[in-house]
Amino acid sequence: MFARLLQLLPVITCAWTNQQWAVTINKAGLQRTLSQQMTKEFLLISRGSKVTEYRAKLLESMSSFNTTLHALMVGDSSNDILPAPDHRVASALQEVELEWIPMEKLLRENMDTVRSADGSYNMLVLEELSSRNVPLLDTSDAVVKALVDAAQVSGASTNGLVQDIAGRQRTLIQRLAKGILFLSQGVSMTFNMKAYSNTKVLFETSHDGIIQGVPFAGLPVLNKMCTLHQMREVSFYYEQLRPLLTGITNAETPSTSQKAADVVAEEVVELLDPLFLAMVEAVKLFGQDDGSCNPSASMTHSEWHAFFMTLAQQEILTKTTMQYFTQVGLKVDVKSSQVEITVRLSQASGNLRNLIEGNKVKGIPAPPSQEIVDELLSVDATWKTFESELEAAVHLESVSSVTMARVDLLGERILEVLGRVMHMGLAMVTNTTVPAYVIDQSFGQALLACEITQSAVLLNFDHDVTSNWDSLNASRAAYTSTMWKLLEGEPGKYHRVTDVCLVHQVKHANDLFRRFEQAALSVGHGHSVDMENLVLLSPLVLRALEESAESLSTGNSSCGNTSLLADEWIQLHQKAAAIATLSQEITAEYILVKQGESHNTQRLEVLVEDLDTSLRHIMFGSFDPPIAAPPSQEKFDHMLTHLAPEVADLKQAIFGIDVTTVLNAGDKMMLDAQTLQDQYLEGLMSADPHWPGKRVDVARRQVTLAQKIMTEAALYAYDLRSSDAELNAVVTKFEQAHLQLRDGGGGLSEIMLPERQDLLTQWEQVDSAWQQVRGYLRTDPISRLESAILQLVAELTKIIPLYAMMDVKDPDTFPWPTLVYSIIGALILSCCCVMVILPWALSRRRATKTPHNGATVRSAADEV
Repeated sequence: MFARLLQLLPVITCAWTNQQWAVTINKAGLQRTLSQQMTKEFLLISRGSKVTEYRAKLLESMSSFNTTLHALMVGDSSNDILPAPDHRVASALQEVELEWIPMEKLLRENMDTVRSADGSYNMLVLEELSSRNVPLLDTSDAVVKALVDAAQVSGASTNGLVQDIAGRQRTLIQRLAKGILFLSQGVSMTFNMKAYSNTKVLFETSHDGIIQGVPFAGLPVLNKMCTLHQMREVSFYYEQLRPLLTGITNAETPSTSQKAADVVAEEVVELLDPLFLAMVEAVKLFGQDDGSCNPSASMTHSEWHAFFMTLAQQEILTKTTMQYFTQVGLKVDVKSSQVEITVRLSQASGNLRNLIEGNKVKGIPAPPSQEIVDELLSVDATWKTFESELEAAVHLESVSSVTMARVDLLGERILEVLGRVMHMGLAMVTNTTVPAYVIDQSFGQALLACEITQSAVLLNFDHDVTSNWDSLNASRAAYTSTMWKLLEGEPGKYHRVTDVCLVHQVKHANDLFRRFEQAALSVGHGHSVDMENLVLLSPLVLRALEESAESLSTGNSSCGNTSLLADEWIQLHQKAAAIATLSQEITAEYILVKQGESHNTQRLEVLVEDLDTSLRHIMFGSFDPPIAAPPSQEKFDHMLTHLAPEVADLKQAIFGIDVTTVLNAGDKMMLDAQTLQDQYLEGLMSADPHWPGKRVDVARRQVTLAQKIMTEAALYAYDLRSSDAELNAVVTKFEQAHLQLRDGGGGLSEIMLPERQDLLTQWEQVDSAWQQVRGYLRTDPISRLESAILQLVAELTKIIPLYAMMDVKDPDTFPWPTLVYSIIGALILSCCCVMVILPWALSRRRATKTPHNGATVRSAADEV
């Protein structure tokens, strides 16, 4: 046969296609695999594992080996297998045949007898198999290498080296199984233990190499999307196997190795099958133009979520590394910053590999498009330089400004490309439930915090002052704008937050950010004393913002203790009252503007802005002024379903011309705000029963009533009301409460005098302003009433803090005059008593000394 084959070699041309070369190399590679697969199947028979099944598989493998060997010698055009293209290949095939003949005989003659009925196995046969399978593997491997070289010589465009190594992985998988089975049966322990360990290392090294590339060895980086997705499957199955395989290599003695192998042998063989099949599919892709796939169409919600989360985390790891390197370069918190850089470099490198390769164990997909693959590979190339620069400079005594600038430039390049990848991904998502924009923007908040820290530190050392101030202030503004979008929603991108626990979490992160922001501004202005505070707050803010971002991406969070202090209830009560007042103030201003009496449309705009701010504060809390987030889901739901829509309705109504619509919207908003006011008063009194909440509540409602009076007066003045009944009703209600606040009644106590003269004095100021309002209720021009209402509101605003002060009896008002007069009276009475009793007592004393009759004498004698 070989003589005829050699005669045919000179007539072989180079007209073969790339496809034929790829298929031929692949088939030759499978011969290596079959050499180990047949050994594995024979060992499973000897072990007694599914003997019938593995006997059939062994016969099939042997037949396949024979058929392919023949096809490689003479060719098989129907299957695109080329005949041996040169003498080197032909000679290598002859060597394979020489090894295969005795190997086939060993397998065929002993498959039914290697295991005895008593369960023992023929160790001599197994020892011979251990020695024979390796030469067959080596000669088959030589055929592959000869074919790869022949393809290159012919000018074929094949990925020969990569295909060879990828194909070898199939062989190594079978070789791992073979090695464990030899070890489990105690066959040539020293030799097979070493061979098994080397196989494991080679498989892992080759796996990383065919994905990440080995430039000096001519192995390129894997840059094809479909192949990357398939290699993700290979990685997934191997990660499941790795702990079992490592347990064997960690064994210290041959006996412990055998025991370890015997325990896991069956499980490893089962797990190796899906790994092998995944690798077989991957090899097909390595040998052609990557195939055709559309992974984005089949990506699940959780995979998209994981992709965007991993991408966002990579951005943060990059930015924080840049920030900490700036601190090292400027000698700020150097030791801690060096540690943080080391940790983040390690995390970022692994994270970037997950982005490029995917990680099925963690649910991270490989890139969803070829364009994204290309961008991520460019990030990887820049990252290697970035990482190298950092590692070389981070532990130096002094970092040059040139190095700092270069690291910053490389980092910005990485962030720029990652940003492009994010936008590419956003454009590809068709599932509207994937929180892609939320992930992008919420994690972007953490990036802004890093930017602020870096800018502030650079400003403190007078580095590029103008540019860094611009960056710092732009980051602050972007943070605030994005925070409200994330909480309130944005059509097509974000849904409004509806979970009160999530509101609490965002507020916690925002409160930390505001403290951090103050420290950053102080440091930026040159106050180095706040540098320590900034360095302390920076990681806390970053962690809080990342946790908040993760919760925002899922749409829910968990609450701890949401009970409020009395001061927090007071703040919420005050804000609810303020919204109720604004409802009437906006309504009144709208009427005046529409009737031409008020040309200050800007005031109406300011009032609407105040309403927006007040609604945000009561719904989501505030750092400054300090306002707590809603204390319960029930109250937050009330705002979501009533107050917020009513604010939107009022804002929309004031752009129209229908006064009734504005009035109705304003009144509905007022009533719902006052419902919250009642609830917050109840919570406040429960937290502090002694606080004078009732009268404060009434006083705050007086401010709302004052604005309501202005509305009703304007309606009546412009004939928008048919009568003044509504105006009279509001006036009466105001006046009743006004008098009760002084004299008591309706659950209120009268003003305590003389202790609360301050309260009475201010009440009189309110009364004076009220009398002026009454005088202008039905007079022209209405601007007089408007001014009087403003004055009344000002006086009411002054008195509320006085009502909030608890009444305390003044110890200086003790009735000392009464006590003094009582003492004097008692002394005079005592003197009078003495003047009356003293003479009587003296006369009695004399009477006892003068005898008047014998009886008296006898008594004296008796006494003697």
